[in-house]
Amino acid sequence: MLHYKDYANYEDYLKDQVAKANLREDYIRQKSDRKHGEFLARFDKFNDFLEVKSRILCLGARFGEEVRAFRDFGHDAVGVDLFADETDLVIKADWNDLPFDKDIFHCIYTNSIDHSFNLNDEIKEICRVLSPNGIVIIDLNIQHCHAAGDERIQEKLSNPDRYEAVLWNNDTDVINPFFEAGFGPKMVWLEQAWHTYLLERNNGKDV
Repeated sequence: MLHYKDYANYEDYLKDQVAKANLREDYIRQKSDRKHGEFLARFDKFNDFLEVKSRILCLGARFGEEVRAFRDFGHDAVGVDLFADETDLVIKADWNDLPFDKDIFHCIYTNSIDHSFNLNDEIKEICRVLSPNGIVIIDLNIQHCHAAGDERIQEKLSNPDRYEAVLWNNDTDVINPFFEAGFGPKMVWLEQAWHTYLLERNNGKDV
């Protein structure tokens, strides 16, 4: 099951996420070029499933390393984050209220599910801006987010120094809500550090 951090309200969640990003800014910037290179190496396999020059939205993109990687492959990519740099890579925006029209993205990518306040609400926004036959690519970081036991999950969520807003016992806790929203499995890569799910919106179902 999904285990959410106990915020008093949505405003407290927003403050918490932005504050932690500010505290980690120098650390994130130091890793930026290395992360961009890692994304380039990992993202090449996605191109077999993407149209040429696909329009791609990256959720929780921070300083846009994944956006840069998709652009390097020739795609029209942009990111959103509550904490955004002053560049053309990432727009400061809330992924629960995306500033985009309906059905305009061919693909949505995220490695930030652990920052979700309410996954079902976010899936509704994903479905709104994603084209009827579009795809979603979800990276689940095993080291930080795949917590097998309830006690370990609660220990992480109660730690004020940690940034996760939701954790889960296994991958299906995250993927099943997408299936319920009309997505189907297209490809899965189970790597040492990441479990990556490429899901196809088979029927354009509205939720």
